[in-house]
Amino acid sequence: MFGLKNYKKIIKIINSNNLTITKNWNKKNYKNNVLLRHDVDFSIELALLIAEFEFKHKIQSTYFFMCSSNMYNLFSKENIKKVKTIKNLGH
Repeated sequence: MFGLKNYKKIIKIINSNNLTITKNWNKKNYKNNVLLRHDVDFSIELALLIAEFEFKHKIQSTYFFMCSSNMYNLFSKENIKKVKTIKNLGH
């Protein structure tokens, strides 16, 4: 499973190569733009930690959640609250 520690390494590489992180999937993207997409397959809790890190560092990204998963129930009260928090952080 991908964790926050490895994600921070990737962000450091992106920043050190003067790449621009964007979440605008509709505009023309240039060779120095990076679209960050998170497929949340295993853990909404980890997705929330990553979203909080991104908010703190003004990083934009897009999150995709599975409607049906053996790992989490997207429609549980607790997970709905976490997904709303991720959305409210700007994702």
